[in-house]
Amino acid sequence: ESDRTWLRVAELREGRSTSTKLRGSDFRMVDDRYLTYTSADGVLRATSVDLQTMLVGRSVTLVDGVRRESYTGAGQYDIASNGTLVYVPGVNAEVGRLVVRRGDAEPEPLPIEPDAFLIFDLSPDGRRLAAVVEGVEAQELRIYELDSRRARTWVNGHHILQPRWGPNGEELVFTVDDLERPPAILRGSPDATARPDTVAGVGGSLWVSHYRSDRDVLGWAPMAVSVDLTSDPVTVDTVVHEPVWAPSLSPDSRWLAFSVGSAGGPLVVEPFPASGERFEVTTRGFEPMWLSERMMVYNGLGTMYRVPIDASSARPVGEPQPWFSDPQYKDTAGPSFLVTPDGGLMYLQGISENSASYLRVIPNWVEEMKRAVDQANR
Repeated sequence: ESDRTWLRVAELREGRSTSTKLRGSDFRMVDDRYLTYTSADGVLRATSVDLQTMLVGRSVTLVDGVRRESYTGAGQYDIASNGTLVYVPGVNAEVGRLVVRRGDAEPEPLPIEPDAFLIFDLSPDGRRLAAVVEGVEAQELRIYELDSRRARTWVNGHHILQPRWGPNGEELVFTVDDLERPPAILRGSPDATARPDTVAGVGGSLWVSHYRSDRDVLGWAPMAVSVDLTSDPVTVDTVVHEPVWAPSLSPDSRWLAFSVGSAGGPLVVEPFPASGERFEVTTRGFEPMWLSERMMVYNGLGTMYRVPIDASSARPVGEPQPWFSDPQYKDTAGPSFLVTPDGGLMYLQGISENSASYLRVIPNWVEEMKRAVDQANR
């Protein structure tokens, strides 16, 4: 981790030289002196760059309205060898609205504004939402009070992984990677005046699946592990001795469901703790979650499936049955949906948009870009 080098924006504040990391996506080098990228606020920008010092200059805004991909932020543009810019016009597909679907009813939007949501969790009483949102300067862990529709940013970080509410609904646990040091597990109450405590350095990116008590969490990195938060030093026990994706513990804590290997691998259920038994639910599935001890739901590439489960043995009862498909369903950076306390399903809907039927072309764009950057950095 310590040998990573980052592009930084050099600034002068109160007589001191400081620098901040350059945030954006889809970076392109031009003549080893200029850098184009899609900024976090959704426009195509360019700046000068010194590859020896890894410092960049002032950025200039060049093109607005370049279509962006969901959650990766990648802008749909390219630069030809003759200096021509080609891009797809459109909206920022990172932005979406969170909705809840209950049974066979139409999904209902949460009473919050659309935004670039990455990952999210709902408190056990259903009144507060913790969501990681892609901000302009950093990722933001925001707390939304759904009754009053108020929101505030609690924590900023370069990379914030899955926040999970504890069973009492007062504390959150999550992993932060700020790129300057190894990732760490943080825990705290959004209502407290102090910042959350660092309870463990995990050495890698740990995705938290369950904050089971004030004692431990269950997650994957990429093997499923249980982390004892009270021991000193923190102890980590491997739960599944192979790479998994999105392990999910049943409400009675008797069964563990997960995708084997990675997202989209075989979806299985096994006893928790493991006993050697394993039952395959489907050969290809994403992000299993439990609606109850007797019913599981998983994502099948945009179509949600329900699977009846024998609560005594965890054997699937019959074949998976399609529940619903939503053409506006958006994949996110981690688990893309959650089960609400009342048995609904929360997920992200993208902005309705027809696919672009044309490209925009700007000849000699590179020369214009260079002039604008040079002028801004005189």
